[in-house]
Amino acid sequence: MTTDWEYGGEFHWPDLNQDCGAPIVPEGTRLFASGRDALGALFELGIGSHGWRRLHLPGYFCQKVVAAAESIGLEVVLYADSPVQPEPSLPPRPMQTEDVVLVVNYFGIRRPPQAGALALGPATLIEDHTHDPWSHWATTSRADYCMASLRKTLPLTDGAALWSPRGRRLPQWRPVTREREAASRKKLAAMTLKRLYLEGEDVEKLAFRRLQQDGEQHVAGGEISGASPWATQMLHLLPWESWRRRREANFGWLAEALTGLPGI
Repeated sequence: MTTDWEYGGEFHWPDLNQDCGAPIVPEGTRLFASGRDALGALFELGIGSHGWRRLHLPGYFCQKVVAAAESIGLEVVLYADSPVQPEPSLPPRPMQTEDVVLVVNYFGIRRPPQAGALALGPATLIEDHTHDPWSHWATTSRADYCMASLRKTLPLTDGAALWSPRGRRLPQWRPVTREREAASRKKLAAMTLKRLYLEGEDVEKLAFRRLQQDGEQHVAGGEISGASPWATQMLHLLPWESWRRRREANFGWLAEALTGLPGI
């Protein structure tokens, strides 16, 4: 048994000795290199084609997305929401066609909102299902748009999905940029070295950590990019259903182990 370890960190290259099963993303999904790319492309489309002017975001959200939205001319308005709230405290309504609201299923454990809870009139609704793209809420959504940063949930070098449950127009496909392709290659090398490290081979942890950090620094920077060719192909090979069941079992084990502890 290997004594090599790592708490947290990024994914290693996966074991693919299992059937993939159902498709990972809905038919017609646009793939981008990162969640920031997917949202950036959607914001550009919304501003140009739908007259979006105000973006309503939960207070607990990625600040780099906030900065990116403001940089292309959207007014960002925050509303109260975080992982400790049972449901979002959406901004007052009615809204206008220039309003777009982004709602997050934090950690993938929220229940789908009750009928009408997310009815925003002429405003546009975007749902972020990064933490569980296969939840009941995600698979039955009636939002205008849904997105998920797949690289946060799956062992991928890059990749994010954008789709429309209501059949809305999606941004055009984008090729992978040179910067993102180079970053993805570094992360691919890091994943491979980490797999060998965890199997007990003579690999220095610092070697793959440097590749991970350098790749991550550039995987969401620069111009909007599509997903890399290898990340796109991997979507047909990953046994996400069995991994999702394993994650659910781990969650149950941890919840049971923490039961009764003061402050938990």
